[in-house]
Amino acid sequence: MARKNTSEMAVMGLLAMGARTGYDVRKDCEEKLSHFWSESYGQIYPVLRALHERGWVDREPVAGGGPTRYEHQLTDEGLAALQEWIAAPPQPLRVRDELLLKLFLGRLVDRKDLGVLLRAHAKRAGARRDGLLAIREMMKAGRSDLPDAPFWLVTVDFGIRSLEAQAEWAHASLKALGLEEVGEEDG
Repeated sequence: MARKNTSEMAVMGLLAMGARTGYDVRKDCEEKLSHFWSESYGQIYPVLRALHERGWVDREPVAGGGPTRYEHQLTDEGLAALQEWIAAPPQPLRVRDELLLKLFLGRLVDRKDLGVLLRAHAKRAGARRDGLLAIREMMKAGRSDLPDAPFWLVTVDFGIRSLEAQAEWAHASLKALGLEEVGEEDG
């Protein structure tokens, strides 16, 4: 299978849950996907237009004042393309992590500066994990009957486990670099 545009697949995945305007897609990217997928808001409307031109998405004007807005619906052909993409092996993960790059080059700065970065990373990871724990509990309490719920929950669980591992790694890195005592007041 030829490599598919993952931005298109992310948008089509949201449309598979029901018809949406571009604004709805943008909001869903933030609310539903952001713990594991980042989509540029500037890409959403061009992607919707390309999907419509390809015949994978139908669109209907939405009544209202102002500029014409469209509600987008996945076509049968679009659903088939999305299903084919989901069943295919994913592309290898490409890591591009600024913190890891800074640590790799760490001998060039004072180690205390690296300690500040690692403590901040651990703190952010803990806060994001807490947010995902709350989402998981909310989903279990009020949305566990939805057909998508088990699939959504495994992505939230991945986020929780990944963030826990990141916080643990940051603390282990502080220790490995001899920074566990230095600058404790920073975090």
